[in-house]
Amino acid sequence: MAVIALSVVGATAAGDLAGYAATEYGVLLDLLRERGHRLVEPTGTDATHFVAMDHDRRSFSAIADRVPRHRRQLIVFEPRVVLPDNYWVSVRAQYGDVLSVGAESATPGMVIIPWPQHDWRAHPTPAGEHVAGTSVLVNSNKISMISGSLYGLRRDVIRAFDRDDLPLTLAGSNWSRRGARVQIENARALAYAIVKRERIDPGEWSSRLPLGGSVNNVGIVADKQAVLAEHEFAVVIENSANYVSEKLFDAVMAGCVPLYVGPPLQHMGIPDDVAIQLGRAPKPEAFTETVRTLGTAQKAGVLRAGAAWLADDQTYQTWAMPHALVRLANEIHQTIERGAEES
Repeated sequence: MAVIALSVVGATAAGDLAGYAATEYGVLLDLLRERGHRLVEPTGTDATHFVAMDHDRRSFSAIADRVPRHRRQLIVFEPRVVLPDNYWVSVRAQYGDVLSVGAESATPGMVIIPWPQHDWRAHPTPAGEHVAGTSVLVNSNKISMISGSLYGLRRDVIRAFDRDDLPLTLAGSNWSRRGARVQIENARALAYAIVKRERIDPGEWSSRLPLGGSVNNVGIVADKQAVLAEHEFAVVIENSANYVSEKLFDAVMAGCVPLYVGPPLQHMGIPDDVAIQLGRAPKPEAFTETVRTLGTAQKAGVLRAGAAWLADDQTYQTWAMPHALVRLANEIHQTIERGAEES
């Protein structure tokens, strides 16, 4: 039996094991226990292995002197624009194994697994009335000055909807940020990029958004799927253009026409026709132009393709939470077994 010191930060952050167990990812803990392992916090003195879900310097420091390199595993959830430490050669060299979740590509020999998705069969999206011509964007308003961020594109798309007087619903936190608060967040993001020695994109500097008129900011919502299901189009812009998280799935599950920016879907094993793909870095006007001009037959084709994709058993076995977490648990278990053999 391995005693696994598990660190959870980034996309799966929950603070500690008890908090993580309460999330939908908490099934992973049970799966590891079923494989005979005991889980402890990184401060646990009897840890024999270390698994980091995104690199955290404090957690790593807590186990560095107690767990050898070949018994450490880094699981990368967040892209470089969010947690650049995940991608530093010096950091990855401290782990015996690195696994990436939802990435388009990785270094030779690195295992990539799909991002575990909401179980759409066990928890279907509530039925909604898709109002023709309406669009929705469900994200927090984040700022990253690191080159490759798509956060700024989200804000520019909001401005495009405002200029074209097209209805857009915003759901999520921080969209109403203004004045000194915006400048403080900009300064923090800039300082973070500088400290991390990352290439800076000045175009990511944020400013006040035009909320009102055709743009309706509803803030944090209790059920994002229900909000999505009320709209015809969903603006789906990943954090960066090299991985797929839950955003596309949320839109398809809700029966929206996704206006998608991220890696080409075929690179991720996803059919091209489940979304309107606008490329890796489109102009903001491409979104409003698509809403205005996309024909009824084209929209119906996207919706049919999305429904068929979700109904396919292979899709479910690859991406849905129960199966994707089993794959992740197996990868962790296999790494632990290899580490034991090297001892």
